Amino acid sequence: MPSGSKTAGSRTDNFGTASGTEKEETTEKEDYSAYLENKLERVLAQMEGVGRVTVMITVSDNGESVVEKDASESSTTTTENDSSGGVRTVTEEQSSETTVYLEADGESRPYVQKEKLPSIEGVIVVAEGGGNSRIVSEISEAVEALFSVEAHKIKVVKMSSKEE
Repeated sequence: MPSGSKTAGSRTDNFGTASGTEKEETTEKEDYSAYLENKLERVLAQMEGVGRVTVMITVSDNGESVVEKDASESSTTTTENDSSGGVRTVTEEQSSETTVYLEADGESRPYVQKEKLPSIEGVIVVAEGGGNSRIVSEISEAVEALFSVEAHKIKVVKMSSKEE
């Protein structure tokens, strides 16, 4: 599917197969994961003692687009006095938000103020040097530093010596 194209509708069947927008979101999530995996593999492969390496990264969401909103608020306070000397104060507050839209090429779309990247859920690293505790520690520290992932969400294992 070409980048930027949108599919209307969204549904998931009983087998967990996504269609429509969900399929597109899954593809975006997989593309982002693949991008990070590729970059991490290249960096780790340059570290001494790591050797060949394969990485899998899971993300928990698709990130978030924060759209610009015009907000307006107003407040009115009314004070009433009754004949027996009592005072009643009424405060009425109103607020409203409206999404800001951009128009380009006859198309209107919300103005995106900020994009939040997907959250990384876990990382597994399969490395030739994964049998050495020093290498495992260095790989884990590198992943923690790059992705701000907690240590318990990182697993480093030794790569099988089988040639396939």
